[in-house]
Amino acid sequence: MRTSGSLAGVQEVELLQL
Repeated sequence: MRTSGSLAGVQEVELLQL
């Protein structure tokens, strides 16, 4: 399970889209 990796990726994408 790579929960930390997924969360980190999602947060980075959201920041870039903001």
